[in-house]
Order: sequence, then structure tokens, then C-alpha cells
Amino acid sequence: MDEVLWLKPCSAVHTIRMRVPLSLLFLDSQRQLVHVVPTARPCRVFVCWQARSVIEMRARHEQDIIEAWHHISISHLNT
Repeated sequence: MDEVLWLKPCSAVHTIRMRVPLSLLFLDSQRQLVHVVPTARPCRVFVCWQARSVIEMRARHEQDIIEAWHHISISHLNT
């Protein structure tokens, strides 16, 4: 699996100056998935007011995102 970036606290991200699209997973305070952006294209801003953190990863198809989500273990990340 590719590496991911967990942004915390965070409810909005931008892709300005990004060269490749990303997949974004917005999580609430209980680390539950509240919104998914499968393909966040460069030069845009993405906001989810419910979110308290965001996971960024290389852009994937929606089914691949769901599969990746099951493999990400947030409990192993520092809080």
C-alpha cells in the first residue's frame, strides 16, 4: 500500500501547486469517515465542516479507496 498523510486537526485542504490528483478521506472527531473525494484535482480547495482530520493519498478509484480505508490503522498513529 502507498503511504498516506494524516492531517490533524484539519477540515479543509488545497491542491494548489500539486502535480497529481489525490484521494481525500475526511474524518470526524471519532475518526469515522464522513466524506470522500476520490479524485481531488490540482488547483482546488476542498472543505468538509464536519471533519476534524483528513487523510491524503494518491488518487484511486472509489472501490480502491474503500479497500485502502480498511487497511489504514489510525490507532497506530500518534494522536
